[in-house]
Amino acid sequence: MKLELNTQTVDLTDGSTIVLRDARDVQVVCVEGGIWVTEERLRNDVVLSPGESRVVRVGGRTFVTALGASRVRLLEPTRAGSWWRTDLRVGVVAAIRGAGAAT
Repeated sequence: MKLELNTQTVDLTDGSTIVLRDARDVQVVCVEGGIWVTEERLRNDVVLSPGESRVVRVGGRTFVTALGASRVRLLEPTRAGSWWRTDLRVGVVAAIRGAGAAT
């Protein structure tokens, strides 16, 4: 799935997961529900509630898992010196209950 950063949200069902690849500096925002964010090579996971966000700190894979029905938005980097992206490839983990449509 290809998402346009800043413009789309992704609806996730309970337990569904999306995988971001090489999303360093992308901001993951919890719009509704709750999400669990796991970054490859980092020890501490983060749980986000509505209105909270996390900037992806490393390249590699980042897993965003819904804790109940949730909505997520991905925002392009805004820090000085960061590269800019207009789209991001997202892998949806099909084995886990499927993610909803991007809106």
